[in-house]
Amino acid sequence: MTTVKIRCHDCAHYEGKKGGNDGPSCRAFKVIPLKILNNQHDHAKPYKGDKGIRFEPIKAKAKRS
Repeated sequence: MTTVKIRCHDCAHYEGKKGGNDGPSCRAFKVIPLKILNNQHDHAKPYKGDKGIRFEPIKAKAKRS
């Protein structure tokens, strides 16, 4: 069995599953479309209804010296 990593977990806009929603959400979508969750669409590119908000990697925290 192969496990697919959900790219959304690495996005700065990801909000997770909120109470009352039918799935995980983000700033772009109340419920993230399955094509994005299943990695069938690269959300670095436009997707209908995304309000212009695209995948943005979580910035690495500055290393403390």
